Order: sequence, then structure tokens, then C-alpha cells
Amino acid sequence: MQPDKITSLEYMRMQPGYPEQYASDKFYYGLSQELLMKVASTRLAKHYGPEVVKEIVLSTVCYYQDVVSDVGLWRTMCTIHKHWYGKWLPIYDLGEEYVESELNLTDIRLLIWYLLECKSVERGIISPFDEEIMELAEVLHSPLEEYYDFAPESEGFSFIREMEIYNPEHAQQVYDFSYWLFWNSYLLRPAAVEVMRHSLEEGRKIAQRYENRDDAREELLEYNHTIMKESPTGPLSLHTKDWLLAIVDNKIPRKPESKSVSAASIVLPEKRYELLTKIERYKPEEVRHIFKNGLVPDAKFVWEGSDDRVLLENWDFFARLYGQGYYTKC
Repeated sequence: MQPDKITSLEYMRMQPGYPEQYASDKFYYGLSQELLMKVASTRLAKHYGPEVVKEIVLSTVCYYQDVVSDVGLWRTMCTIHKHWYGKWLPIYDLGEEYVESELNLTDIRLLIWYLLECKSVERGIISPFDEEIMELAEVLHSPLEEYYDFAPESEGFSFIREMEIYNPEHAQQVYDFSYWLFWNSYLLRPAAVEVMRHSLEEGRKIAQRYENRDDAREELLEYNHTIMKESPTGPLSLHTKDWLLAIVDNKIPRKPESKSVSAASIVLPEKRYELLTKIERYKPEEVRHIFKNGLVPDAKFVWEGSDDRVLLENWDFFARLYGQGYYTKC
């Protein structure tokens, strides 16, 4: 089944300069349509349907704009991950062909898995090594690599490189960029899905208290600002402020050290991976204690082979992704 075309509005809403349109948007919007046509016949597209595929395509194009324009969202995530865990990306073994801050097939592969996993009702079921994910990543990567040398810098991203966080004259730009990061960027938005669902419910309640929706606007904006400020998000579960400082000023956030606790009271689940995927059932400091001290050497996801070490080598990353603010508040 051929997916519907990506509308101009769907594309623009993921751009930091929205609603302003720039000359470079013509290229990237056209690229989105081209990629959508190319991936329509892949197994993953048939499996997940047109809306999910459109989101994957748009997010991949935004990642591409980010890399081509040297904006720094993906690079920042990789730099923090390297600083915390000793390698550029989680999960995958990176060969010599991986070049940090450049277009990489493995980046697209991880991005697809991240998007699908954040949408999944049951976490830890989708394999990042799935053949359908790899097939789709290769289909997307091929034309992006072909166009890489002449793809234009995205004009809508240019203000980010010029922005000074503590300059009062840039206050509106800083706020607008922070708002876009949390609510619409390809990197942070997927992980905030639960927060967004809750905020929509609360937003409706706020709107219902007013006869005129315009009268509710100020309270709704303040509520959105509070959510954005207080809720960590993204693949590493950081607050928007931390992402902003890392992207603009290269300030790497500190990873909190685990508290010293006894985990003797935890009843371990039969499926050990649920310590991470259903982390709200456990105390975060106890989960850290269990994995740091190797108390579950048999822990693995259902999609792992018997010798796969993915979970045990990346447990803190998974805990952050699945637990978000529940895990990182300690």
C-alpha cells in the first residue's frame, strides 16, 4: 500500500524555524517525498503502516539536516554517550567505517529502532538487530549518501549556531529553540510520548475551564512551559536545559553516581529485562546496584541470542530510555 504524501505542514512542524520557510526547505521537503516512495515497499513499511513510516522518514531527514548543517543534536547525544559510557553509540559495535559527526548507516539504524521502541506499548520486544530495521536503514541511507556532498545547509537551523544562551537579546530564540527541542525535535520528542499524553489530558481540562479557548491560552502556555522545564526526555533522559547547554555551549552534563544501597529486598522478575523496561516497579537506586554489581548475569532481552551481552553492557542506557524521569530523578 502506497503511503500518502508528506504534507508541507507535517514537514514544517519538525523544523526549528516553523512557521518560517526557507529556500533549503524545498530540497529537504522534496527529499522527504522521495524517501517515502523508496521505503514504501520495504517489509517494515508494510508491517507498521503509513503513519509510522512517514514519521521515520521525516525524522531521518531531520537527522540528515542536523548532520549536513552541523547543528549538533545527534553529535551532542553521541558525545555525552561517549563521555559517560566510553563509546559513541549504545547497543551496536562500531567498526572503522563509523565516523563521528558524519552521515552513518548505524545512526539511521539506531534512530529507526529508537522511534519504534518509543511507540511500542511493551518495551524490550523490538530487536535493534531486526532485519526489517536494517533493510529500511539501508534504503534510507543510500540516497542520503548520494546527495551528501551537495545537500544544502538548512537555513532554518542556522540561528542555533549563532545563539548565545546568556545573551538577553537572544532570550526569545533560546526559548523557541528549547520549546522546539522538547516538543518537536526528532531526537527528544519520541521519548516524551507518555509525558505528552498526560499533558494533552491536562491541557483539555485547562481549556474546559474557560468559555473561550483564547482565554485559556496563557494558562496553557504556562503549563507547556512547566512540562518542558520539569520533564527529562530524549534517549539519555536529560532535562531540556541540559540538552540546550550541551548542544549550544558543549557543556556535558554529569551522570549522577549511584547511591549505596542494599538490593536484598527486590524480588527479581522471571524476565530480568523487566528491571529496566518496567522500572517504575522498582527503586532506581536498587536497579543500579543490581546491575553495577553483576547480580543478574543471566539478564537478556527476549530477542537476544544466548551469548549476546547487549543488555548487560548497556543497562544504564536502557534504564534511562525506558524509565525517563522516574529513573533519573535519583
